[in-house]
Amino acid sequence: MLDRKMFPSQKLSATFIALLALSLLGCDSATPTGVDQAPVEFSTTNKATSARYLSWNNSSGSAAFLLERQVKGVWQATGYVNPTCTARCSDKNQGQDCRVMCGAMMPMVKTIDAGATASVSWTGKVFPSEETHCSQGRCFRESKPEAGHYRVTVCAYDAFTCMGSPCPPTDPLFGGQPSGNKTCYSTELDVPYAQKTVLVTIKP
Repeated sequence: MLDRKMFPSQKLSATFIALLALSLLGCDSATPTGVDQAPVEFSTTNKATSARYLSWNNSSGSAAFLLERQVKGVWQATGYVNPTCTARCSDKNQGQDCRVMCGAMMPMVKTIDAGATASVSWTGKVFPSEETHCSQGRCFRESKPEAGHYRVTVCAYDAFTCMGSPCPPTDPLFGGQPSGNKTCYSTELDVPYAQKTVLVTIKP
């Protein structure tokens, strides 16, 4: 029980008492606050003896690196790239139709030769989507990541296919898709993360 004698010169409002009681009980706030995170490079190095192939997209490569946060023992995907075909949540579109007309994304595949490295940049922000802000569709907000345990995963394949023949000599290969045997590799980290690079190694 709170003792009003602790505050002899103040009148305690009901709101203040409730907030103080929650603090004393150790309850967490329902509103996420997030932490400051400096930009980080997600990198993968191929230690196998032959080339491996990664799913790529929009030349940014974000499809190749999956960022997840561990919540109560369960890994949950965390969007770390600004969505290109999703509206940003704002006062103007609250309760409105947020659907965005966007063409189909061209599949792409990235070749990682033996001994080679590929990287993408993470700005240190996350982009969670909301379903209740709009009357139809979703929107996203740019936010600070929650402190906690995370992992970065890369799934590599030992073959690929492409649209048409012969395959165009581009890298990343537009219209290409990885195929064959799939193996995933992960590196775990804690956020905030002080280093500049998270390295995920593709093993032999």
